[in-house]
Amino acid sequence: MKENYFYFIGVLFFAFTIFQAYIEFAQYFVVWNANVPQETFYYLIREHGKWWWWSMILIFGHFFVPFFILLPAKIKTNFKVVIPVCLWPG
Repeated sequence: MKENYFYFIGVLFFAFTIFQAYIEFAQYFVVWNANVPQETFYYLIREHGKWWWWSMILIFGHFFVPFFILLPAKIKTNFKVVIPVCLWPG
């Protein structure tokens, strides 16, 4: 019975990871497509140089790492994997 709790916590965290990525991309997409100069210059600055690497670290650290770790169903029942992923700063 205890494994079910960790499975559901893992599924919930998996769903929120996908939801967070969707919200962040939707915000980026709407601002970029609106082409408002007061807003888009922030994105232009952050798409070049060191900011690009920082953006890639955030994208992979906030979405891809938790997504691929929590993708298998068996991992979601493992206490030693779910808790560190849930505590991962993101």
